[in-house]
Amino acid sequence: NYLGMVLVPHADKSRVVENCLVKLREGFPVVIFPEGKRNPEGTMSEARTGVARLALLSGVPVIPIGYRGPTGRTMVEAARNVLMRTKELHIRVGVPLTFSANGSTPITKELLTETTRTIMHAVASLAGTTYPF
Repeated sequence: NYLGMVLVPHADKSRVVENCLVKLREGFPVVIFPEGKRNPEGTMSEARTGVARLALLSGVPVIPIGYRGPTGRTMVEAARNVLMRTKELHIRVGVPLTFSANGSTPITKELLTETTRTIMHAVASLAGTTYPF
């Protein structure tokens, strides 16, 4: 609660989008890891569509951020690798991307997939890699 984190409840994962919309309406930024998990190999995993759903429902811009640097199988291992400087760390911030369904366009699976791909290709470009999905 202190950090304002919106946790993913295992019993009802669909509530995450609603909870994030509340935070956005209250004026808070929301940071999302669209792939939903750590990837110690450093390659991109297929992203989930929650970031696209939030962007389309809220109209709030998505600011893509690319990360290239130390990773780890666990949060502790990743933090240790960052602090021990096992690899150079690069973080690049892209230009805001705006998406909106405006209530007139239905939010379909195809629209969510297309929007997610657009976001992830921007992230991949900033991270110096490719998004193969």
